[in-house]
Amino acid sequence: GRIRAANPAACRLFGMPEATLCELGRAGLVDESDSRLASALEERARTGRFTGVLRLRRGDGSAFEAEVSSAVFSGGPNEMQTSMMIRDVTLRRRMEAAGPSRCTAGT
Repeated sequence: GRIRAANPAACRLFGMPEATLCELGRAGLVDESDSRLASALEERARTGRFTGVLRLRRGDGSAFEAEVSSAVFSGGPNEMQTSMMIRDVTLRRRMEAAGPSRCTAGT
């Protein structure tokens, strides 16, 4: 659950500097009440990978849905690390919920 580094895009996404992201770790960013979290961690432990949607928290405390892809890799002898890619899917989910747009051509 430790975070060793975060790129500028992650800092913008969560609304906090890299040092704060690293200090908070997974417990400070993932909504641990999300019922999908346990199965995500179980899948990653079993297969070394996880791809799915989880609820995360920004620095201001607001929650958002995100596609999370993570993979475990060896960081050296007896050291396992995880690489993660996170994409905010809030806007896409709103658009999907709104349904298909209807366009009419003018005459």
